[in-house]
Amino acid sequence: MLFFSVDWGTTNCRIKLVNANQEAVVVLGATHTSMGISEVYNGWREQPDADRAVYYLQRLQPYLEKVVSDAAIPEVSLRDTPIVISGMASSSIGIEEIAYNKVPFELNPPSMNLTTVEAFGNPRVILLSGLRTEDNIMRGEETQLIGCWQPEFASEKSIFIFPGTHSKHIHVENASVSDFKTFVTGELLSLLTKYGTIKTTVSARSTTSWDTEGFRQGLMASKGADLLEHIFDVRCNGILSRLNKTQNYGFLVGLLLGHELRYLSHRDHIVLCASTQLMPFYTKALELLELAPYTTYIAPDIVDNSATIGQYKILQNSEHNKKSP
Repeated sequence: MLFFSVDWGTTNCRIKLVNANQEAVVVLGATHTSMGISEVYNGWREQPDADRAVYYLQRLQPYLEKVVSDAAIPEVSLRDTPIVISGMASSSIGIEEIAYNKVPFELNPPSMNLTTVEAFGNPRVILLSGLRTEDNIMRGEETQLIGCWQPEFASEKSIFIFPGTHSKHIHVENASVSDFKTFVTGELLSLLTKYGTIKTTVSARSTTSWDTEGFRQGLMASKGADLLEHIFDVRCNGILSRLNKTQNYGFLVGLLLGHELRYLSHRDHIVLCASTQLMPFYTKALELLELAPYTTYIAPDIVDNSATIGQYKILQNSEHNKKSP
């Protein structure tokens, strides 16, 4: 099955052209842009007479065309190839709002709320919904979960962790999502290091490296007092010269991850689904919290393609349901 896979978040968008079957999902071409749903929504609001779906999909069109061009497959056209979009495109600021699926939510097979719109003469632009509990919501991670979940997990009661701007801890039992938690770890790290008073006391050497001793100190500190009090410790570390800027950045990252993960225990089976960029941070945190023996690690390359794999599984189940009497 040939289709465009679009994972459209609040602040970025990933577009792939894939060929999928029961054996594998092969990526034929891909691109990434920081053109998130929030940016497009703000642009559309400045053109109130513009058709909403048309405006959003016209903004997406150049990236779809780039993927086709880069893949050098001339027979692929936007008119004839299904375009599957998960994430914030089905939210209140997206192309069209679709009602959330509610927990409990079965993963095998996944029956997702979806709708189709037409663009580029193509009647198969498919928007996938999200998931909600009574007091929590997500759009995008549920599709990644479907992509990461395997039948061997069916007998396990597990907590699937998807780190990110808003980290999701998804509780799965008997192949069904029963609950989930949201932690604004990534967003808080960004806000504090870009706009907070502690920004002058921290420095990241790169997005993939950090001071491990500072990280350990922050992680251990998270076991104590309240997060709001601990954050001011980061400023004190700098002003009182307890840690240099690189060490202090590690301290801050460890502190935030510690507060996210500290409710977990050896009684939990943890499944870490982290990207290549975030896997080292969470792996080290789970090791220092002595939770590594109770953790299964999904390979980052699988996580990076999990939204696409999940989209394919949802499409397959949707097509199967259409054929059933």
